[in-house]
Order: sequence, then structure tokens, then C-alpha cells
Amino acid sequence: GSVELAAPDAASVQIAVDISGVSAPAGPYRIQPFDLQLHLNAAQRVLRGNWSLHAARDLFTIRGTLRHSLANGGGEATATLPALAFKENGRYLPALFTAWPHPFDLSGGELEFAAHARWQPQKLAATLNLNLRDVSGFYDLNLFKGLSTAMRIDYDNGVLQMPATPLTLVEVDAGIALRQLHLTASVMAPDVVQVRDLGVQLLGGRMYQDEFSYRWGARENTVPLLFEAI
Repeated sequence: GSVELAAPDAASVQIAVDISGVSAPAGPYRIQPFDLQLHLNAAQRVLRGNWSLHAARDLFTIRGTLRHSLANGGGEATATLPALAFKENGRYLPALFTAWPHPFDLSGGELEFAAHARWQPQKLAATLNLNLRDVSGFYDLNLFKGLSTAMRIDYDNGVLQMPATPLTLVEVDAGIALRQLHLTASVMAPDVVQVRDLGVQLLGGRMYQDEFSYRWGARENTVPLLFEAI
């Protein structure tokens, strides 16, 4: 890696950082080494600049901006991933994580996201906008295709929320074909997902439920499902 400093005038300093082979844990997993580039300008006690992360094997590049005030400790940062197209036999997750242990990967469709974080001393807020378009893949021998959603996730000082978000899935083949799945999900409490308008076609009929809650971390969740014309 390299670090470069420049002072074009007495009131500002420019900083350029270029590091190759950066790796970091992501929960129980470890991300394959990536390249980091950071360009900052320091002037009037404010840091401003841009940055990029280049993933291993040219999988994708995330770019963003950064601003931080040395005077009041406040600032903001952005991160953007342009549309990433998954292709059959691409081996995306095994290429992204070291020793990927799961029989799960993506083989079609597109993903993109944009994130914006804002902070002050003792306060952090962030928003993530994630778009999935016609995503397909597999888990073990179970295939799925046509996963689409456009979701927004908000974080504010430890509170995570997601407004009501439609999600559709064209088909899941898990021994019994499930087709045209649709639902609307929201997160308004720390560990509760509220689901509305669940419906899916199977065995010539359909399975549905108007509304139910799913609690993360609960020992069990009971969801009464209704069947029609099966």
C-alpha cells in the first residue's frame, strides 16, 4: 500500500491512501482481500473526500464519499454499488468469502444499493436502499428465480426499521414447486417482522395469509396458513 501527503497551500492538506489486500471479518465469515483507495482533503478543520473498495476477482467496486468535521465531530458518508449482474456459474459468494461453507449462491438477476450515514457525537443514523431485480440462485438442491424487491432500511441510534416493502418471487423448486409468491414485509420493532398479503401458488391451488408477525430469536413462531383449491 501507499500513503501520499500534499499541501497545495498553507490552509489545506491532501491525503491519498492506496492499500491492497485488506481483509476483514463479517460475523462468522471472512471477506476475501480487497483493495482500498481513499482520497481526502483537509481544510478549515473539515475532512472531505472519496473512497472505493474493489472486491477480489473483479466481482464489483463500491464507491463513496466522506465528510467529517474536526470541530464538532459530525459528518456523513455515502456508499454506492451500481447494478451488479449475476451470471450462471459465477460463484459469487464463494469468491467473496474465504472458505464459504454454505451450498448457496446467486446465478442471475441484478443487485444494487445506495447507503447514506450521518453522525454526531453520541448519535448515528443511516439509510440503506437495496434493489433486487429478478434474482435467481440456489440453496443446496433448491432452486429459486425471479426474486424482486426495492427496500429501504433505516437505522437511528440502535433502532432498526423498514417501511412496508413488497417482495415477489416467481418460483421456488423445493421438491414441490411454489410459484408467484408475494408478500409485504415491514420492521417497526427491534426483533419483529410484520408480514401482510402473503400468497403463493402450489399444487393447482394457493396458500395465503392476510397478516402475521415473525419474531427473530423466538424459540418458535406459529403462522396459521390457509389453503384453497388444493
